[in-house]
Amino acid sequence: MHPFPTPTPRRAPARTGRWAAPVAAVLLLAGCADPDPGGSGQTGAAPGPSSSTAAPTAPADGRWGGYGGRAEACDAVADHVLTLSVLPSSLSVTGRVEDVQQVEDQVEDLVEAAPEELVADLARIQLTVDSYGEDLAAGQSATAAPDGPRARFDRRALEDSLGSLRRWLADACADDGG
Repeated sequence: MHPFPTPTPRRAPARTGRWAAPVAAVLLLAGCADPDPGGSGQTGAAPGPSSSTAAPTAPADGRWGGYGGRAEACDAVADHVLTLSVLPSSLSVTGRVEDVQQVEDQVEDLVEAAPEELVADLARIQLTVDSYGEDLAAGQSATAAPDGPRARFDRRALEDSLGSLRRWLADACADDGG
C-alpha cells in the first residue's frame, strides 16, 4: 500500500465554443439595461445593490423624466451609467450588427425615460452606438476590403456623455439635494 493517495486524473476544461463570449456580452447588456419592472432582463450580471431598478412609471417629462421621483430616477441613472460604461468592452466581444442594434434600441428606451437634463447626453450615446453599428455593418458588407479598417467604438464620446450623467448624479442625487 502506498502512503499517499493516488491522484485523480484531471479532466480537461470544457470547451465553450465561439459563441460563448458574444452571448455573455449580449446577456450582460440586456440584463443591465433592461428597464422591465418584472426584472425579466435582470440576470444578475450587473454588480451592486441597485441592479433591480424599476421601470419608469410616468411619461418622460420634468425633472425626473419617466421615473416616479428622485430616488427612482437616481437609482435608474446610476444603473445606466454602470451598464453604459462597459459598452466598448461588451460590443467589441460581439461582432454582430444585430447585437449592436439591440443595444441601440435599449439606449433609445433610456433616452425616452430620462430626466430632461440627461436626454441630450443619452441621445449622444445612442448616436455613438448607432455609428459603431453602421461602421461594423460596412466592414461586414460583401464589398468591404478584407483588410480594411475595423469598426471602432468612440470611447471619448461615450466618456464625455457619461461624465455629464455622473455630474447629474452628484448634483441631483446627493443626500442634501433634489
